Amino acid sequence: MSKRFSKLALAAACLAVPMQVAAQECIQPAEAQALMHFAMPDVLDGVMKQCQPHLAPTGFVAKSGTGMVDRYRNGSDAKWPLAKQAFFKFAGKDATGMTMKAMPDNVLKGLISFGITAKATNEISSDNCGKVERLLEALAPLPPENTASVITLMLEIGAPKNSKGKSEFSICPVPSTTTASK
Repeated sequence: MSKRFSKLALAAACLAVPMQVAAQECIQPAEAQALMHFAMPDVLDGVMKQCQPHLAPTGFVAKSGTGMVDRYRNGSDAKWPLAKQAFFKFAGKDATGMTMKAMPDNVLKGLISFGITAKATNEISSDNCGKVERLLEALAPLPPENTASVITLMLEIGAPKNSKGKSEFSICPVPSTTTASK
């Protein structure tokens, strides 16, 4: 029993790490996109399951949600190496981060997907499920890479802040390639 409890405690500690911002380094936009692409199938599945009871049985989620998740799952494993690299920047170099680095990939993948999905689903109230469905329907025609890019850009623009005013998802700034027109 204590062995099972310690595994659960370790899992809980690991899930808290990605959302902490201590002395973490920023992650490159390509790393953030890979992390989003990797996690998207599970996040989409979790969000759809949470919202489905609040949506019409003839709506997008009911009709096309599973197909969207399947399409996004295809190819998400290819993003794992870069997603893992991004995650370890969040995990840090302390004892918890080092423990996570020692975990087998299959365990780490599950923890990351579960943690990101839990964070996403906790942020959505049933009142917003109709808006979520409209967003999913608008994103559905895009390739998964483009959706990951859109989500990453949204995080760059308005990532949630913690109690100290620091971003929970620190993406390295990219120099602007556009010039203001006069």
